[in-house]
Amino acid sequence: NRDMLTTSEASRLEKTAHQLNECVTLTERIQASPIPPLYTAHTGRLLMFYLFFLPLALRGSGLLNTLGTIITSTACGYAMFGLD
Repeated sequence: NRDMLTTSEASRLEKTAHQLNECVTLTERIQASPIPPLYTAHTGRLLMFYLFFLPLALRGSGLLNTLGTIITSTACGYAMFGLD
C-alpha cells in the first residue's frame, strides 16, 4: 500500500511531533511568566531616550527636511509606544 508510512518514517514523524510539542510548551511557559517591573521601567526610559534624540539624528543627517523629521519622529513614536 503506497498510502502507508514506513516504520522509520513514522518514527521520524513521531519524534518531530514530540519536538514541536516541547517547543510549544516552552513558549507557553515563557509567555505566562510575568515581566519584571524593573525591566519594564528600564525599557520605558530607553524608549524615551531614543525618541528624544531621534529628531536630532534625523535632522543632523541632512536626509529629511523639518516636515519629514516631524512626520517620521511622530510615526516612529506612535508605533513604539503602541508596542510598549
